[in-house]
Amino acid sequence: MSAADESFRREEVTGGTSGIFSIQIGTKPDVVRQPTYRLKDRVDCVLMDGRVPPPDVKLSVFLKRIGLDIVPNGDESMRLVVLDPGEHIPNERERRAVLNAEEYMLYELRYVVVPFLWTHGVYIVQQWKEKRDDICSCEHAGVRDEIWNVAVGRLDAAVLIGERHRGTLSEFSVRALAAFLHSDLAEIVVSRFAYLPRCGESPCERTSALATLNKKRLLPHRGKWLPRDTNRCTLKCEYGVLYVRSVDDFPLFDGFFFVVGHGTSDERAEVRAAHSCGAHQPKTIVLLQATKEASHHTETGKLLKLKAILRRAFQDWDDFSKNMRWEIVYVQHTDARLFEKRQRCDRTEVKKKKEETDEEYVERQTALDTEQVFWEREVDQYAVKLVGDLLAALDLCLSAK
Repeated sequence: MSAADESFRREEVTGGTSGIFSIQIGTKPDVVRQPTYRLKDRVDCVLMDGRVPPPDVKLSVFLKRIGLDIVPNGDESMRLVVLDPGEHIPNERERRAVLNAEEYMLYELRYVVVPFLWTHGVYIVQQWKEKRDDICSCEHAGVRDEIWNVAVGRLDAAVLIGERHRGTLSEFSVRALAAFLHSDLAEIVVSRFAYLPRCGESPCERTSALATLNKKRLLPHRGKWLPRDTNRCTLKCEYGVLYVRSVDDFPLFDGFFFVVGHGTSDERAEVRAAHSCGAHQPKTIVLLQATKEASHHTETGKLLKLKAILRRAFQDWDDFSKNMRWEIVYVQHTDARLFEKRQRCDRTEVKKKKEETDEEYVERQTALDTEQVFWEREVDQYAVKLVGDLLAALDLCLSAK
């Protein structure tokens, strides 16, 4: 394993941001590892990640098992030790060695995190899905941040897989998202992007912001569910995070992430250089839409709704979105014909409301007209098919243990 891979493995365990889910491909902590979870599964089974719960042995037995020559302060059972490790292993260096042991993490998950979830009425994955935002916003007293992030990651992954069976995310959507969470596969996927040109452009005129990606630095390596209650500003915009929709009728995408920089075109070269010197860093939001359809057109009303949701969901959206380009990537099924033309954003037709003034009605129509112009000018479109070697690799990875 390379140094970069090892650093990302550590980051998945020690990252300070809650709401992380891990999707595992092979031995790398990047893509969904368990394809069989259901929303009715027990949270304790999910947190054990398919393993048998650790036996409640004495601390001395545990220390011998992990090969540490430490003399503890007393010899309590492990279910008690994890509640206050400092009391039983007062030496900080020795305690850190114990806390870093993978076997110790299992004890914390079983005897600290599981009881914490139970006290909040979370016994199965469905209950975690419903109460997640509230639980993550409260103090998780007694649970180390590192372990809490691991727990949230596993539970969110279980929801992702469970939703695949319930219809919120189709199996193909899971594959499409997985392709961008694993750097080696993503590099190949990006190299096969087909630009969908505007009228008067050639298919080779523009390249995606991902075309010059620095592998793991620009690609997402962890994920977060967008809050189901989109009236709450609970998130901050982050690079390296794949944001996943949590409801069926979410507009325009299955997931999205941010990357530094803009896509390239001769037309925008000088503008991009000027923006790079400004106060706001050039950035791109990359929307991912899995589709099996022959076309995937949308409407201005949906684009307007999406922007409103993002503004409410992210505390720093108004500032972060400055100097930001938009890209949408249509990830197409192997049986579909690759898109060659831009997908339209048709103007949503609206009728005047009963108590609406003429000015308010005109304002609503103007907003829809503005979004149609935005779609044509600011949103670059790309299409790619998951076929052959890519599809086989994803299927293998998603079924890997």
